[in-house]
Amino acid sequence: MTTTSSRRPGHDIDPRIRHRRQEVRRHEGRRRLRRLAVVGGVAGFVAAGALLTSSPLLDVDRVEVEGVVHTDAEEVRRAAAIDIGEAMLTVRGSRATRAIEKLPWVATATVVRSWPATVIVNVAERSAVAVADLGAHRQVILGADGRQLAVVSRGDQRAEGLPVLQGLQFEPAPGQAVDPSDMGALELAERLGAQFDAAEVRVVVTDGAVEAALSRKPGGELVARFGTPDRLEAKVSALASVVQQAGAGVAVVDVSAPDAPALTRAGP
Repeated sequence: MTTTSSRRPGHDIDPRIRHRRQEVRRHEGRRRLRRLAVVGGVAGFVAAGALLTSSPLLDVDRVEVEGVVHTDAEEVRRAAAIDIGEAMLTVRGSRATRAIEKLPWVATATVVRSWPATVIVNVAERSAVAVADLGAHRQVILGADGRQLAVVSRGDQRAEGLPVLQGLQFEPAPGQAVDPSDMGALELAERLGAQFDAAEVRVVVTDGAVEAALSRKPGGELVARFGTPDRLEAKVSALASVVQQAGAGVAVVDVSAPDAPALTRAGP
């Protein structure tokens, strides 16, 4: 006689093992749910971010320009090429900075986002140290590095109070630098402007040699001969010492050899 068992497979498994298996399955289920929740959350965050960045709420509404004195703010905005209505996140600050720094007066520029809708351009301008007189009533304002800052007419207020350079030959081109051979005369003009009354300094370049005329009130004009534009710190120091010690009676000072300056006094 054949006997058939009604027990199902696994019926004799220890209850503890069965419980453990059930716990493992539940744990796996919870882990899958967490993964799905994380993936869904990330996808939702990305989607929300995409919607937000393309939203008009984060478009550029204003481009503010700070720090300009000689440069027109609208000129800075044009150079920056940041469009009103452009998404804030797509503003390319480095490109705008490079373009702005090509403007004649601009030394450095920084472009920063001010959320939610403003871009701020902060500009540091160059300082003018001299003005080159090119004749025909044209003058070019120069920075310390030789950069041409502006072309003005003689008598323009922007050139007032600056030493004047005469004898230089170059084509006016704001934003470009003068020839390196002119840098010695420019440095001399800057040094004399710092040592004396800048508005009374005139530097003349002739065949590679430089001399300066200093207007003094009272006392007339003093001519200082520097020879070639080298050892300028020593030469200007020697000139200052002579002017201080000799007083108003000196008409010409030759400091081409700064250790042994030669003086010519004014006649009776």
